Amino acid sequence: MACSSRGEARVWDAQTGAPVIEPLHGPGSDYVACAPDGRLVCVVSSQNPVTLFDTETGRSAGPRLTNNSVGVSALFSRDSRHLFVATASGELEFWSVPEGARLGRSVRHKDVIWTTRLSPDERLLLTASRDRTAALWEAETGRLVREFRHEQQVLNAAFSPDGKRILTGDGSRRAFIWDAASGQRLIELMPHPGVVWFGEFSADGEMILTGDDAGNARLWDAASGLPLSGWVRNGPSLRRTHLSPNGRWALSAAEGSTVRVWRQWQILRDVLGADARGHCVRRVKVTGKTFGVV
Repeated sequence: MACSSRGEARVWDAQTGAPVIEPLHGPGSDYVACAPDGRLVCVVSSQNPVTLFDTETGRSAGPRLTNNSVGVSALFSRDSRHLFVATASGELEFWSVPEGARLGRSVRHKDVIWTTRLSPDERLLLTASRDRTAALWEAETGRLVREFRHEQQVLNAAFSPDGKRILTGDGSRRAFIWDAASGQRLIELMPHPGVVWFGEFSADGEMILTGDDAGNARLWDAASGLPLSGWVRNGPSLRRTHLSPNGRWALSAAEGSTVRVWRQWQILRDVLGADARGHCVRRVKVTGKTFGVV
């Protein structure tokens, strides 16, 4: 899935690259999230309330979610019944979907929340904020559990598959690995050419994929923090990177109108001397500037 500045969200078949449904249209699209059961798509816009779409029909599903502040990103619970919407005011809103009922609890940072993640056991929420912290919260109550302080704004945070480690990226062009239980910083990765907006663990927890706003992506060894690949260029400005659930594929969305699909083994092979032009195995076109891909 990807969304663009022209208010479109699109869904493609991962194997063929063919469109699955007609483009989902809305007045501006800044972030897109898909429910784990595949039935709903959430489109977040800085111009309008959060909108849910039915992936079978392409039509809106349920009422629009009217936020107290501008929505920035969103995350579905694994049972697809709840939606967490991060806002520009620093509040993380809890919603029941598709009925669109606002739940009583929420969590709050002092500034914009950029990203939100659920722990593997769904007991904890992880947020990254412009207030220079990443934070762990009890998903059931919204109680603050622990903060991870940075020198610059934290743009991304992600759990390892076992939930024991946390990866963060910040405005200092660095990414860090933390112990989730103690809050201790374990590893600092080499500086990136740009600000680290994206990062996540592979499905087996052995590798990390990061991406920066200068258009660079890189694979790292999660145990040592050493690079496993060179910098993979994705155009002048990278908008999103993402690893597939099986860990075999990587997606990247760059400034412009192209979403690329990569095989991890191709990136590793190419670093060892093969032609770097062989990285990309599929491209799909998006109308307008690309802002997100999942």
